[in-house]
Amino acid sequence: MDYHNRAGSKKGGGGIATDSQFNRQRRQQIEELLSGDSNIPFTFQENEISTTVPDSSRQNPYIYKNHSGKLVCKLCNTMHMSWTSVERHLRGKKHGLNVIRRNNFVSGGGIRTSGTTGNIEDSKMALAFQREVETMRQQLKYDKGLPKVNLVSIKDPKTDNKGISVRIIYPNESQIQKDESEEKVNNDETKESITQQEYPPFLRVVTGLELSSSKDRNKKFLVVSYPPFENVAIEIPSQSNIVGGKNLTNDKNKNEFTVYVDDLNHDCTLWDPDSHTFFVQCYFLSSEGKKY
Repeated sequence: MDYHNRAGSKKGGGGIATDSQFNRQRRQQIEELLSGDSNIPFTFQENEISTTVPDSSRQNPYIYKNHSGKLVCKLCNTMHMSWTSVERHLRGKKHGLNVIRRNNFVSGGGIRTSGTTGNIEDSKMALAFQREVETMRQQLKYDKGLPKVNLVSIKDPKTDNKGISVRIIYPNESQIQKDESEEKVNNDETKESITQQEYPPFLRVVTGLELSSSKDRNKKFLVVSYPPFENVAIEIPSQSNIVGGKNLTNDKNKNEFTVYVDDLNHDCTLWDPDSHTFFVQCYFLSSEGKKY
């Protein structure tokens, strides 16, 4: 066989590199360029590695090597097989958000240690912040918008239909102004929204399909709305039809010029603007005609 013109035939010369060897050498060169010939310390070289105050002398202060020589990010608790993966991680969204979050924590005067203790402290801070938000939300709530509700069960003596009679007393204008003067609360918008109302409260039937909770799918409610006061909801039998209260319909105090939203409000409600009292009276009849 002729070895004269074959590659690597020279005595002492190496053979042609395979594709896998060439790719491995190229990856090593890329990793050396990316790492910048920096000396990456191991995680066990120091007893406590501070992640809040990184070493300014290092280009990537959060990158270390574990016991097996693999690259890890102490800030994000991630492991990487090569410097290419590290570069993608350092330029990613997760690492950037963690750096911003850590800087905000340090600037706020927090003291953080490595490991699970820091995660516990972060969770405690998040719970405290959420608790403070809920407290402020309750303080901003309009406390004087809570009506007084009286509910009794009734029965029609003629038809034996069972029903309910509700009396809702809303705070009047003088009481609101008195409370505001005592507390020295200046809220002109809220005062105007209460005193300038010319329409009565309205009644509406709300089914469970309109609610966000899956537990109330098979329930039905009577809801009385009168902004800016809180809504009043009363649960009623789900498989029932509402029959109007005749006592309220034939009442002499009914104003002939009052405009009602629908027949339900016309037959089952009565609004007394002088005392700011809203009356609801209705009876329940099942869809099959059975009495409750």
